[in-house]
Amino acid sequence: MMVTPVWWPGFRRAGRRPIALLRQLVIIGGILRWIGLVVAGVIGLVAPPKASLALVLLILAVAVYNSWAMLAVRNARDGSVLGIARTVTFLDQISCLVFLAIFSHLAGGSQSAFYVPVVIEAVAIDRLDGAIVAVAIFVLGVTAIQADGAILGHQPFDWTVVLVWSLIMLVVGAAMAAIDLISPGLVPSAETPAGPVSGVSAGVGPIGVRLPAREQEVLRLIAAGYSNAMIAERLHLSETTVKTYVENLLARLSVRNRAEAVAVASRLGLLSSLELGPVASSVFLRRSAPAVTVFPPFGGWTSQPPPGSLQPRLRSNRMTMSTHFTPRQLEILDLIASGKTDKDIAFRLQVSRRTVAAHLQRLYLANGFHTRAEAVAAWLRTGAADEPPDV
Repeated sequence: MMVTPVWWPGFRRAGRRPIALLRQLVIIGGILRWIGLVVAGVIGLVAPPKASLALVLLILAVAVYNSWAMLAVRNARDGSVLGIARTVTFLDQISCLVFLAIFSHLAGGSQSAFYVPVVIEAVAIDRLDGAIVAVAIFVLGVTAIQADGAILGHQPFDWTVVLVWSLIMLVVGAAMAAIDLISPGLVPSAETPAGPVSGVSAGVGPIGVRLPAREQEVLRLIAAGYSNAMIAERLHLSETTVKTYVENLLARLSVRNRAEAVAVASRLGLLSSLELGPVASSVFLRRSAPAVTVFPPFGGWTSQPPPGSLQPRLRSNRMTMSTHFTPRQLEILDLIASGKTDKDIAFRLQVSRRTVAAHLQRLYLANGFHTRAEAVAAWLRTGAADEPPDV
C-alpha cells in the first residue's frame, strides 16, 4: 500500500523508531482512540456543548481516519509506516484542538487537559521531534481558539489560559522526551555496545535481549539472505506469519531493518560466526589494497555445510567465490549495518543516491548477494566491521 510521504520538520536528535515498533504503536493508538471517542461521547451527553452537531461530526471523522489507519498500517510497506503514523498523529492534534474549541465555554480551559495524551502519542511516534511539534501546534491552536472567542464576542481573550496550559504542555512534552531519551529500551540501536560478548548463548544477549526459538530461526535465515517467501517455504509457515516474526524481531532488537538486525544480533552475541552464513577459514584484510578479500576453505565447501550453519540457498559454486569489498563498499556496509537508508548514506558520504545504488549493485553482482542482510553478514564475517577502512 502506497502512502504519500509526509514532510516533517525533524530535528533528528534522538533517531527514529524501528518500523516494527511504529507499526505496533499505530495499532495500539487506534485501540486507545476508540476508547477516547467513547469518552468524548459521554462528555457530550453529560455536558452538551452549544455546537452538538460539530461534536458528532468530529467523532465520525476521527472514527473514519482511525479505521483507515488501523487497516492501512497492517498492510503498508515499511517505507510507508512512518508516514501513516505521522499523519494520524497530526490528525489527532487537529481533532483535539477542534474538541477544545467546541468546549471552549468551560471556565479555566480545563478541557485543555485532553491534549496531554496527544503529546504523549507524539513523543511515542517521533520522540523529541514529536514533543516539539505537538507543543507548538497546541500553543498556536489554543491562541487561535481564544482569539476566535474574543473576535466573535463569545468571551474575552484569556492570556492566563494560554500561558498556563502552554507551560503545562511544555513540561509534559519535555518530561516525556527526557524519559524516552534515557530509557534503555528506547535508545537508538546505534548506541548498542559494539562487539560480540563472549560466553553469551544463542538467543540471549548481554543486555537481556531474549529471542524465542522461532525468531532465532528466522534471524539466522535472514542473515543467510532469505526473503520472507523463502523463509516461509523453509519453515513451512505462511508469509503473513513470517512477516509477524520479522516485525517482532525488529522490535525486540530496536532496529529499523533486517540488515541492522543482523549487525546488532551479531554484536549482542545472538548470532554466532557459523550462523552468519558460510564461514571463511582465512581472512585477509588488505587495507593498502583496493579491496578486502575473504577466501573460502581450501577445496571449497563439501556437499554439507559445517555443523550449526545454514544450508546455502544458492547453487553450490557460490561457495567457491571470494568476497571482495572495496573501501567505499565497506563504508556503505558500515552505514547499512547501523540502519541508515540510501538517502542517509548519500548525505553522509556526500554522494548521490544513484552512486550509492551503483556501489551496492556492483557489490551484489561481484559476490552473489541478494539482500542487504546477506551483505552485512558477509561483512561481519570478514572482521572488517571491527575497524573502519582506510580511504
